[in-house]
Amino acid sequence: MRSIILALCLALGGCVSLTASQQASLAEVHALADRTAQAYHRRPIYILVGRAVTGVGGSYRGGMITVSTPMLLSRHRDALIAHELGHYVLGHETPVDGSALEAAHAQERRELDANAKAVEILTRAGRSEAAALALVYEHLQAFQRAVEAGGTVVPWGHRLPCEEIADLLARFPAQRRWTAGLECAPGILDANAAPR
Repeated sequence: MRSIILALCLALGGCVSLTASQQASLAEVHALADRTAQAYHRRPIYILVGRAVTGVGGSYRGGMITVSTPMLLSRHRDALIAHELGHYVLGHETPVDGSALEAAHAQERRELDANAKAVEILTRAGRSEAAALALVYEHLQAFQRAVEAGGTVVPWGHRLPCEEIADLLARFPAQRRWTAGLECAPGILDANAAPR
């Protein structure tokens, strides 16, 4: 089974021309997408490659993953791709319903679920659970630092990255021995919360 890869022009970014390193990375993304589709008995997925939109390395919409060209060479590539594949595996194609507040909460739940599914996907692709969890944690932690530095904003439907990290780590109690002291870990986050 082969995933379908499209290197196309994005409206805001212009045409994409990939370097040899980016092409090799895209082949690895392709392989991860193929293994995931096969493992979860899903059809091949389209992957659209385009220039970066500031603060966005990738996304999942309507059966297609988009990934920015800079993300292809990022150390966070596999965590991001696994997260977007998580949306795909979990069937997050349909828009969320309800009031604006209900829709935002429903989308937040989807994002939290996709974070956890990313760990599972990376584990099924050959990493240990600890290594997969560390990879997703590091990606979310880098996003937390970017938000703190004012380099990006938290997109609609996401919680603050530190809150997403706390949720993620809480879902893997078998890893608590090494995750309990991490920045944004559930106990750490609770201890640092400002009194209301």
